[in-house]
Amino acid sequence: MLTINNTPLAGDYDAVNNNFTAGSVPVTSPITQDLVLADDGVADNTNACEALTNGAAINGKIAVVRRGDCNFTAKVINAQNEGAVAVL
Repeated sequence: MLTINNTPLAGDYDAVNNNFTAGSVPVTSPITQDLVLADDGVADNTNACEALTNGAAINGKIAVVRRGDCNFTAKVINAQNEGAVAVL
């Protein structure tokens, strides 16, 4: 379960435990947090293909990233490195 606190998307959602390596990130309780749009400071700055520049805003939050030219695992690692608790 994933609960979003802010934005017009606020509410409860079913979520999957990463699609990269199933079960490798144990989630023992629902995640409840605000959404924050990732910013990597490079053209198309919301795709999280580079290290994020808004780490303070991402820390402890659910990072929102847009599709781009890089691998999804790179996006997640960049968000995780800044303390994101989940990535959409």
